[in-house]
Amino acid sequence: MYRAYGVMRGDVVIIRWIAVDGAATETAVVLVFGAVMVATMRHGVRAPIQWIVRCALMATIGLAVYASIAWLIGKAHAGTGSYLACLRTAGYAIAPVALGGMSADGMAVGFAVAFIASTGVLRAVHKMTWSLSALTAVVPLVVVMAAVASVVARA
Repeated sequence: MYRAYGVMRGDVVIIRWIAVDGAATETAVVLVFGAVMVATMRHGVRAPIQWIVRCALMATIGLAVYASIAWLIGKAHAGTGSYLACLRTAGYAIAPVALGGMSADGMAVGFAVAFIASTGVLRAVHKMTWSLSALTAVVPLVVVMAAVASVVARA
């Protein structure tokens, strides 16, 4: 929990610690998985096993897509971070988007919190300026937010 709080604060030391910690990959997936489960739970659970498998797939794919887009855009802007560093830190940054998927107001707040966290994460991982990190954070967040909104709308 301390790591998630550090990422939300934009603590560069904690973000760089997560970026090099191999165990942080699983933690990031579990964090996003939990957020997706909470966000979709409000619609009711009819088939628990199918729901758990679907949430796990959404969390894993969403995290991989976010990290891929952030890494590619970061590299295009001369970023120095690796894909694994983006993947490890991304889960901590994008969980608020999934949690915010419970309502329209929550989605806006989740996007704002995730945008601030993503900007800090990309700044620390790619060693870029704040403005370049903010521009890099927008595209993957919009993609993930659109995916979360479409899944929540269908449920």
